[in-house]
Amino acid sequence: MKKRLSTLALLALTGGCGSSQPATTTGTGGGSTTGQGGSSTTTTTGQGGSSSTTATTGQGGMGGSGSTTATTTTTGQGGMGGSGGVGGSGGAGGQVQPPPTELCINEFMPSNLSTIADEKGAFGDWIELHNPTDAAIDLFGWSITDDATIPQKNPFPMGLSIPKKGFLLLWADEKVPLGPKHLGFKLSAGGGVVGLFAPDGHGSLMVYNNADPDQAIAKKPDCCAGDACVGKLLHGTPGESNLQIPQEIITLVPVGSNYHFIDDNQPPGPQWMTPGFDDSAYASGPAPLGYGDAHIVTNVGFGPDAGNKPVTTWFRTTFMATGVATFNAGTLRLMRDDGALVFLNGVEIARSNLPAGAIDANTLALVGATGAEETTFYSSDIDPSLFVEGKNVLTVEVHQSQAASSDLGFDAEVTVKHPAP
Repeated sequence: MKKRLSTLALLALTGGCGSSQPATTTGTGGGSTTGQGGSSTTTTTGQGGSSSTTATTGQGGMGGSGSTTATTTTTGQGGMGGSGGVGGSGGAGGQVQPPPTELCINEFMPSNLSTIADEKGAFGDWIELHNPTDAAIDLFGWSITDDATIPQKNPFPMGLSIPKKGFLLLWADEKVPLGPKHLGFKLSAGGGVVGLFAPDGHGSLMVYNNADPDQAIAKKPDCCAGDACVGKLLHGTPGESNLQIPQEIITLVPVGSNYHFIDDNQPPGPQWMTPGFDDSAYASGPAPLGYGDAHIVTNVGFGPDAGNKPVTTWFRTTFMATGVATFNAGTLRLMRDDGALVFLNGVEIARSNLPAGAIDANTLALVGATGAEETTFYSSDIDPSLFVEGKNVLTVEVHQSQAASSDLGFDAEVTVKHPAP
């Protein structure tokens, strides 16, 4: 179900060092689809610290009853910058746009009631970024905001990137402690602004009007420029292309897979994480693995002292993957009691209920898992470029919250998406 987004403006911004670029647009009319008049004035001054003002009044503007005014001010490094306004009543407005940023805000949902849940099962507002280029982009130095006057409202920390042609789903839920994908602001269902800014200060703004529950505001095709290609889509396509190319889901590691494990408190060497490691001498069995709970299928040991069990138990499985060049998304679903660190081909892909920083065999989980948490599967994205053609290895270390813990549990699932044949 789609509706034309007739009151959304895209403003692409650049700034000169020490410069400012106010953009003002005034529309007239009372809700008609055509604005009145047709004048445009552009003024540019200075070098290296230039300012540009663009005022537009006339046909094709966006507005409603009375007049509509959009004002944007940006400072940054680079050359002269400017922004185009929108005016009039009804249809799309005239805009002045420099070349687009490498990344784009591709889709967002200001009122997510039931479309998609985060790793904690909460339905927060979400924003999808898309990288249309042929190389991964590190987000360190980039920032995202819901306030045009504060471009650096939510800077991205180190360690977050978007693979080539990939998508990144962010949660606008004010739950920053949950991780770098959780932002320090929420979106307003009544209308507002979402902005993305590069390290040098240039960026783009999407100004939107009200959105109904579970209604996404999306660019189609992905990262398109201009107002005409932006619309509303019920439920949207979070984490995927807005072109809705049919996708096939392949399960590479199913729930209940067989794992080799180490339960004697002796950490494995680095070869444990390589596909070619010979693990035939280690005990194995199907998941869920652990002890102390009725849902456990394979019991692992915990030594002679029930009050002083090993903090960490290590698990490993291999699987085959073909056609990895076509993979465009990957997902890990992890059941852990209490915490876990997960690696794909030796690269960390998930950290759940464990502290940041270095982890060793004695690192305790942050909190103990209880009740339904012991059998909950927590989802996280996997960079599809980490899969290799042929044999791959998934390794997991499960950590207890205390040495006297009465139970331990682990299971996992790995799936990928690629275009359907």
